[in-house]
Amino acid sequence: MRMKKIILFIILSFSFSSFACIESNLYDHNMQINNMPIIKQGDMNTCYAHSIAGLYNIQVATSQEEYVSPFWLAFIHKNKLVHWTPKNMDFSFALWAYRDLKKYGSCNFSVVENKMRSLKRGVPYNHDQFFYMLKNYFKVKFWVGVRSEKKFNHVVNKLLKRLKKKSQKFDYPWKKEDLITILRPLRKETSRKRYFKYLKKNVFNDCFNNRTPVREKLISYGMKNESNQNLENRTLGFLQEGKAVYIGHCPDVVYDVDPTKTKNIRGKPRLLKAIAGKCGAHYALLVGSRKNWENNKCEFLMRNSYGKGFWADDHYSCYCEGASGNRFNCTKKEFNQKSNLTVLGCWIESEKLMANTYELGTFR
Repeated sequence: MRMKKIILFIILSFSFSSFACIESNLYDHNMQINNMPIIKQGDMNTCYAHSIAGLYNIQVATSQEEYVSPFWLAFIHKNKLVHWTPKNMDFSFALWAYRDLKKYGSCNFSVVENKMRSLKRGVPYNHDQFFYMLKNYFKVKFWVGVRSEKKFNHVVNKLLKRLKKKSQKFDYPWKKEDLITILRPLRKETSRKRYFKYLKKNVFNDCFNNRTPVREKLISYGMKNESNQNLENRTLGFLQEGKAVYIGHCPDVVYDVDPTKTKNIRGKPRLLKAIAGKCGAHYALLVGSRKNWENNKCEFLMRNSYGKGFWADDHYSCYCEGASGNRFNCTKKEFNQKSNLTVLGCWIESEKLMANTYELGTFR
């Protein structure tokens, strides 16, 4: 009798593992994710804030007014005297950022949007472009100063050169006339201020008076030496419950198309992966799963903050939306041929992804 129970347990375990990677896609049944634009992080390196904000907006927010702004989240997280990258919105862990969001609360979304719209003064910059430009403006201004019109023009010229040189990953429409349109009205009030002091007073001041509490519990896992299979099973379980999962992983490894140049760092403890030189640490959202029957492997649908364009390598299959709203899996070739397609996410092999992951999480 005992032997029969053992055999039955083995059969059931095998069956569960074989069918665990079922078809799930939040785009099919979650209203919030379908209403959310894919925000491009650009060169701001605020993917940790984008992932937490995206997760909150998908799972918790019931309207746009309740959305969390990734830039508000990044600001309150980094506006500290002591931090490993102080007074800079770039780079951090998602869990740490969420703890500060819970401590300080969420800013009313329209407050951030209205303030940003007024500061951009009609220049068609995205938020990431505005903050990236402003960050570099304060760096140039620090060495030159802007108290006179002559020095201000000198700063703008140096800033323009710096922006064009440093913007390697993403295309930006940097034009001198746009920089002057935004910065000239700010010249006097920024002359004696540093970057974060200016942001606090002129960008986020109203947010401190228009905050709403954030009480949701964030489940964070994957920072310890959990097995890849355990991480996959937990992630699949959350997705099948209809929950998105944020993921911190190593894109320099995961997106590598050439197996002869694989930079796999699976031997390192999970948290050390994030600071490994081969990692290129990055956060994104997992919003679906499927079984790839051609290779019998599980894949996750990753929604990225790289923008609406095709962000992965040629061999990846992605999930696209056409001009009429129809959705289907597409390849990079199809995307290049049809400029009216929007990439909603790409399918990434679980085995390689989980081996090079250092943090996952969702709301309970």
